[in-house]
Amino acid sequence: MNTVHFVLMGKDGVGKSTVSSTLAQYIGSLSRNLFCADTDPTNTTFAHYKALKVQHFQVCDKKMKMDGRKFDALINQIAAHDGDCVIDTGASSFLAFMNYLHEHQMLQLLESTGRRVIVHTPLVGDQAMPETIRGLQTILEFFDVPVLIWVNEYFGKVEKDGASFLETSLYKNAKDRIAGVVFLPPVLVKRLGLLGT
Repeated sequence: MNTVHFVLMGKDGVGKSTVSSTLAQYIGSLSRNLFCADTDPTNTTFAHYKALKVQHFQVCDKKMKMDGRKFDALINQIAAHDGDCVIDTGASSFLAFMNYLHEHQMLQLLESTGRRVIVHTPLVGDQAMPETIRGLQTILEFFDVPVLIWVNEYFGKVEKDGASFLETSLYKNAKDRIAGVVFLPPVLVKRLGLLGT
């Protein structure tokens, strides 16, 4: 089944492009037909992966308001693609992107074409952890699709008061919605030179 992977998070520098490039490389290694898009209006890291042939879509205006015509062009391209898609989104346009997907029921529209939709989101430790947790909560509230969480421990362990993310009430209450949890140990992130990007 063709799968559309949306990578979403409202905090910048936490690993969205890392997740996107890792997904794209893995899917590409399976010799599956792949379409990659970067919608980040200000930091087009994913679009710089030339080997992945990532296309950049400027779906927001300068005030971070969604341009429906351009966004619909992206959705039409995804719907027309015979294969998997990886869509990296921007932190600065997170709320606008989420609202547009939600209000126009875009994920349900894609599912109605026979595609599977998965939302991927990174979590990080240390000072940015509360913001990434809030981002995950928003994703879970807005969408009724599987969510795959990428725990990026480059900045520190994702835990509160000694309890790991898997021990939190958020994880336990949303466990039926969570497709899986991928742990990115800091040594791997450092070795790959990803540094939380």
